[in-house]
This record gives sequence, C-alpha cells and structure tokens, in this order.
Amino acid sequence: MFCFLLELYHKILEKSTILYSILQNTSIAYGIRKIKNFVECLNNELRNDAAFNDCYSAAETKVGAPTRRSERHTNYKQLYYEVIDSIVAVCNERFSDAESFSLLDLVNPKIFNQWKNAVPQEKLLLLREKYGPLFNIPKLQSQLQFVYQDQDFLKETPTELLHYIFSVNMQDCVPEFVKLLKLNAVMAVSSALAERSFSCLGRVKSYLRNSMGDQHLLSL
Repeated sequence: MFCFLLELYHKILEKSTILYSILQNTSIAYGIRKIKNFVECLNNELRNDAAFNDCYSAAETKVGAPTRRSERHTNYKQLYYEVIDSIVAVCNERFSDAESFSLLDLVNPKIFNQWKNAVPQEKLLLLREKYGPLFNIPKLQSQLQFVYQDQDFLKETPTELLHYIFSVNMQDCVPEFVKLLKLNAVMAVSSALAERSFSCLGRVKSYLRNSMGDQHLLSL
C-alpha cells in the first residue's frame, strides 16, 4: 500500500509542485489558469484505468503483489480514484471564487511594469464592486499610477512594498494604496488553506527526498 501511494503521489507531485510557487509569485489571473490546467491534467491524464494500471504495476514490480484480501487490485483502484477526486474537489472548492480576487494584482510589484502607462480599469471596476465603500477610487487610481511609474516601488512582494512605504514615511502620501496593500495582507491569510492544499504535497516530497535521497525519489 505504501509503495502504491508513493507512486500515485509522485505522479501528482510532478504536476502540482510548481503551483504553490506560482500562486505566491505571479499574477492571480495566471495562477487561476494554472490551477485549471492542473485539474484538467488530473482528470484527463491521471484519472483513467491506463494511468492506474501503470501506477499499480510500478508498485507491484518493486514490492510484489499484495498478499492480503483487503489489498486486492479493485481496492487499490478505488483508492486511486478517491485520492484524485479529493484533490480535484479541493481545487474546485478552494478556488471557486478566485477570479474575483484578481483585483489584488493591483498591488503585485512583479507586474507593475505592465501598467506604467495606464491603470487596468477592469481591476478597479472589480475593486469598486467588492470593496467600493472602503476606497476613494479616483484617488487610488492616481496613487497607483504614481507607484507604477516609480522604480523604487518595484519590490519582490506586496508585504515588502508595504514595509518599504512605512520605512520611508510615505504612508500618508499614498493612503489609498496603503489601504489596498493591507487588504491584500488580510486576504492572503484567508487564502492560506487553499495554498496548503498544494504545500502539503510539497512537504511530502521534501520528506521523501530527505529520507530516501533524490535518486531514489526519481526512481519511484
């Protein structure tokens, strides 16, 4: 059973390991596309009898056929599909409304250069619809334009950018932008469970690597 699960999760990890980094470091819109691609890959490439048979045969080759009745081929097949279906369900549930949070791209320093000439109006419209009473949108648009054109604001993360603004005492110069950065920080905490759906797979891979070494892990 253990070897079979290693085979199965190795296949899944090949597809999912990069997702956590993508969710942390790229635009939300791009991350959403990759989540959808991952779910499609699970459904189309792994959720079928041929992929199951490959996984089962690989485990059987390493440790031999199961000897207990409770570990029959049909039971492994049921477990295989249950694992994949569970991951697909988690993705669909956790990221069902992720597109509505694409407004947070407004404070993603990695893509500021795309909007140096014009603040994306569709993001502002989404912000107005969800959190309009909290912001002075015209002032925010002006402050965003200022930030996007200033190279000093090109930090690695929104959190680092927020710390920078306070370190140089600019929080009163761009108050609406600071408010949006703080909103981003709060929403990041609320999305932690979704990201853990992928980081937990990363921890499994790290554990296996530390226990078995890279070469053994690649041979699974």
